[in-house]
Amino acid sequence: MKRLVSLSLIFIIISSCSNNKENDFSSLICNVEKPTEDLDWLESEIDILTDEGDQYNYIKQAEYNNQTVFIFANCNPLVNSVFFVKTCDGQNIGIIGTREQDIPWSILNNGEIIWKADDSECNL
Repeated sequence: MKRLVSLSLIFIIISSCSNNKENDFSSLICNVEKPTEDLDWLESEIDILTDEGDQYNYIKQAEYNNQTVFIFANCNPLVNSVFFVKTCDGQNIGIIGTREQDIPWSILNNGEIIWKADDSECNL
């Protein structure tokens, strides 16, 4: 009987520790696994950036006001850039800046680069 209880406990522990991706919604970004491939609008934006051959562009994913956002940025040292911020549905919600209506620069510190050009010149 003790052996049956021990085997049952081992089975329960192993079952509860399994990595079941189908039920792991915490890993989803904007309700998709790979935003750069699964969000049509984002994939289109990346295609445009790739076609332009600009080695200074990159896209960062971050959290802002409890939602996932995408920051379209570049590191070109010769250009005064505007970093656009878009939501999961591709809506532009503002720019990063220092004015009161702008999104603060600090969100860049917590973000993650999700795309950059293959020949990127950015030291990220």
